[in-house]
Amino acid sequence: MSSQIIKITPLGSSNPESKGEEVLLVGVSDASGFGLEASSELAPEGWDLMTDVAAGDEFGVLDYAYRAHSGSLELECGLRGRLAFITHPWSGKVQIEAGEDSVEIDLYSGTTSVLFIDLPGGQQSPATPSVLRRMAMRAPAADGKSGGAAAPEAGAGNPAGQTEGGELVITALGEHATKARAAEVVVLHLEPFGLGIASDLAVYQGKNWERAGSISLDGVYWEGGLKSSQGTLRMDCSSAGSITFLRHEWSGMVEISHGGITAKIDLYSPRPAALKLKLSELGLLVASHGETVEGSVASAPVGSSLNDTPRRELYQRLTQGFDTDQPVGLYVPRWHGVAASTKALFSQTLPIPETLAHHPDDITEEDIIEYADVLVDSGCRHFVVSGGDLFNLKIIERVQARAPETRFDQLWHSNFLQMGEPHDWNLLRHWLVALRDGTVTRIGVVKEGLAEWFGQFGMDAVFIPNVIEFDTAAVKPTTVSDTVGIWLSGSSSYRKLPHAALMALKGLPQVSLMGAGLDDHSMQMINDLKLPFRQLSSKPLPQSQMFKRMQTTGLTLYVTVSECSPMVPLESFALGVPCLVGPSSHMFRSHDLLREALVVKHPHSPFEIAEKITWALAHQAELFEAYLSYYEDEKRMAKEGVLQLVS
Repeated sequence: MSSQIIKITPLGSSNPESKGEEVLLVGVSDASGFGLEASSELAPEGWDLMTDVAAGDEFGVLDYAYRAHSGSLELECGLRGRLAFITHPWSGKVQIEAGEDSVEIDLYSGTTSVLFIDLPGGQQSPATPSVLRRMAMRAPAADGKSGGAAAPEAGAGNPAGQTEGGELVITALGEHATKARAAEVVVLHLEPFGLGIASDLAVYQGKNWERAGSISLDGVYWEGGLKSSQGTLRMDCSSAGSITFLRHEWSGMVEISHGGITAKIDLYSPRPAALKLKLSELGLLVASHGETVEGSVASAPVGSSLNDTPRRELYQRLTQGFDTDQPVGLYVPRWHGVAASTKALFSQTLPIPETLAHHPDDITEEDIIEYADVLVDSGCRHFVVSGGDLFNLKIIERVQARAPETRFDQLWHSNFLQMGEPHDWNLLRHWLVALRDGTVTRIGVVKEGLAEWFGQFGMDAVFIPNVIEFDTAAVKPTTVSDTVGIWLSGSSSYRKLPHAALMALKGLPQVSLMGAGLDDHSMQMINDLKLPFRQLSSKPLPQSQMFKRMQTTGLTLYVTVSECSPMVPLESFALGVPCLVGPSSHMFRSHDLLREALVVKHPHSPFEIAEKITWALAHQAELFEAYLSYYEDEKRMAKEGVLQLVS
């Protein structure tokens, strides 16, 4: 048994100082980790989803909270789990039940803060009953004294009123080795609590720590990580726990204290990798390596990551077996859509830089030299740069200096409207100069009409639609008829707004919503419109996680106002889920049924979107069957476009 069911019930208020009866739940250590994600499982009758919740000076503004008016909330929580509530002048009382244990807590406080409550863990014998206890970091009451439930009592089940294992302290020291470029400390994961996917409360009582965002290491995604250059985290943690750090060129020194043992660890690594440290082995590390432990010997990286492999050796593996007579598509892993497009269009592809953890803006002159040498040493003499990052032009210059016969083409993934974005226009004009000068032979575009526009200026350009290969015999059309999904990457603040689609769902109360990448305004709309939903995230999801959720829906809503050759509809159909799109791309125009059923002519009209949602949910099998013939035509067009690009 690794989890338990707990029950949370608002009890009103009996405190004369309180201005209300609110119960605001903002965190839970559930079966998968600490955090709180928008989910209908956490929003029963009488509970509302709130966004942008003020949690006091210590924690700032939190993504989500669940506010109780009435009714009981039952949810799954980890053994020795933890709850987090906001305490403020409007708080009331709450009852928490876990197994045979029950406690009533007055959440009122004269100031706004966060209260952590530990839960009983595992089975308890009658002689040693567990106690729901309030953390030492609890919020002060109006009189400055601790309010609410009493502190934990000592006893047979809790000898000193302490959590088993004691306090864990993680300190970013602001120091780094000479070879490191910064003193950053990134915590990727903490067991057994985990780090919150959707809640800043993962920082617990941290000072000067902030979110690290999503990080990918050799295909393993880490979300909800924390980073600091000089700060301290404190929390109770079992000696059976562990910490996973990110190691890279910017990593500095971190100090870990637990169970009376303190270790100072140098996290620097020339290549990104994950480092997992077991708290039970902290003493052995200090005994073996002294006060300062080199990250490379402290523990093996999590999994069999290639990120510890020297760059040349890594690329030798990646290029082994390449046909040197065929072109190689080059892409940046951090740009998910471009990466997926490149790997679908070209039979041979190479990531530069090598992982998602590397940002293109951080590539150095030394990196340029090494990447260029990798391309020359591969034996290949034809490359297609997919995407517009300017570091590629420096690589091209060095490659052609060493191997003048090497040809480069470019695949541009932007469109007309994005030329109004300073960043995209700055990239494009550099590539147009390279095309004019002959550094680049030909340019491919994934926006219909852009090739003809380039042609007006004498540029050699070709249109290539995106495609995604999938087994058409293995994929079956979805049969889900009561749930739609909105999946956004956060790449545009104006071209991919979901607000009209959300308003359309207001007229379809029988349809629930799932989604990710929804901005704060969208989350507030969902709450204010009282839209039924199953699971939501304000942050974009890793592709594998998004696909898993997408498969549980009956229709994807991707009604945007500006697209090239969008990947989300292709990904959705590859999972058997039809997709509504806006009118700005070539998608579905060549097929009568798909065009009429799935292309929203007026993307700002909730009435048209609602009408098409209703029809599509009732005709999923018909739409999927129609897509299969359309898909074959698109594949043929893409193949011909690629051949024209590289000919």
